Amino acid sequence: MPLNVQPQSPSSFKSVNTMSTMVMASVCPPFYPLHRITLLLRHLRQSTWLTHLHRYHPHPHSRNQVERLFRHIDQLQDYISRHRLLPTMPSHRPRPPRAPNHNNNDHVLQLHHQFVELRRIHQHQLRESLTRIRHCIRPLRQYLVLYQPDQLIRYHQSMNILDIFTTHL
Repeated sequence: MPLNVQPQSPSSFKSVNTMSTMVMASVCPPFYPLHRITLLLRHLRQSTWLTHLHRYHPHPHSRNQVERLFRHIDQLQDYISRHRLLPTMPSHRPRPPRAPNHNNNDHVLQLHHQFVELRRIHQHQLRESLTRIRHCIRPLRQYLVLYQPDQLIRYHQSMNILDIFTTHL
């Protein structure tokens, strides 16, 4: 049951940034904003500069910020996979669910209310998780200035995209 079904145009997919080309080369372009965000989070989670910052930064506060970010990313990815909020095969655009082929309007109405309630709950949980991630990302963006910008431009772009996305929840 994916949330926020919005088709993405090829031009908007290309504008994500160059870092996503290697990550997404083996995967079809994401149809869902949530799928795009999970790919960016996975890329940041596996980044060497965050791992280096987590292990070797002189200030414990900085190391704790990275640890919190890793923990929140893992929790969000676990929540998404546990509740199957993204399709398992993103190679085709999903079709809207078909209406039941019977005349039991009460049952249809009950299913609709269950769907709406589940969607509301998941949206609320995702919004909270992404807000926590935003609070971790903002201070870490300042550390990017300390590093060589040419080597870390792709991570900076990823963090900017996540910051913009989570700001407008």
